Amino acid sequence: MTLGIYDWGSGGLRLCDQLRTACPDLDLIYVGDHGFEDYCELSREALIERVRLLLDRVKAMGVNRVVLANDAASTVVSVVAPPEVVVTGLVEPTLRSMPGRSLMEVGVIGGKRTVLSGSYGRALRKLRFLVVQRVSLDLGMRLETGAFSRRELEDSLTSLLEPLAKADGLLLADSLYATVSASIRKIVPRAVLIDPFDYVLRELTDEFGGLDCGTGRFTAFTTGDPREVSERADRLFGLRLEFSRLTASELAVT
Repeated sequence: MTLGIYDWGSGGLRLCDQLRTACPDLDLIYVGDHGFEDYCELSREALIERVRLLLDRVKAMGVNRVVLANDAASTVVSVVAPPEVVVTGLVEPTLRSMPGRSLMEVGVIGGKRTVLSGSYGRALRKLRFLVVQRVSLDLGMRLETGAFSRRELEDSLTSLLEPLAKADGLLLADSLYATVSASIRKIVPRAVLIDPFDYVLRELTDEFGGLDCGTGRFTAFTTGDPREVSERADRLFGLRLEFSRLTASELAVT
């Protein structure tokens, strides 16, 4: 059994690392679409087209179980799965964790495509939470590329989070926001941080934990520059990994 972890940027590597600890025998294939435009800047139609293309390539690798470790991609999870491939995302496991929480106001911060899709906001309102959503136009991208000074990061987070000062829960709808959770807590100290990876990991551990899933093999691919992505993995998570390049011609062959 091989589980595919598919992401736009590098945040999904954190989930891979957590899974390798929780389910050490599970074989993993990671595919990062680093060479493509930020998914949060795509239209819904363009996002669906791109995710379908990458999932077809993952299926061609012999993988029939995939997690979309990207919030924007997760907003279209219901319409992108290839035949005979089970695809899940970040949104539903997070929402399943919310009933019964003693929270009144939940803030949601994320990229444009994620927030405007309403995938988190509408569902949280149906659960009778007061929801305030904030779009960050470039926080995820700049965390990905390391294009922040410490002062610029603090100013960007303050501008994003000050309207959420009364929130007692804060949903981090970008997988890289957790890397600056200490800075976020300084600005919204009363808010419980809600990291979708926590709930995805819990469900995947229930699904695969204790099973004879393989040998713990880990293989990583990127549509970007393998050396650059390896440096990002080290900078963001302290992971020393090697990546193989997926070219446009390889994506066209399924």
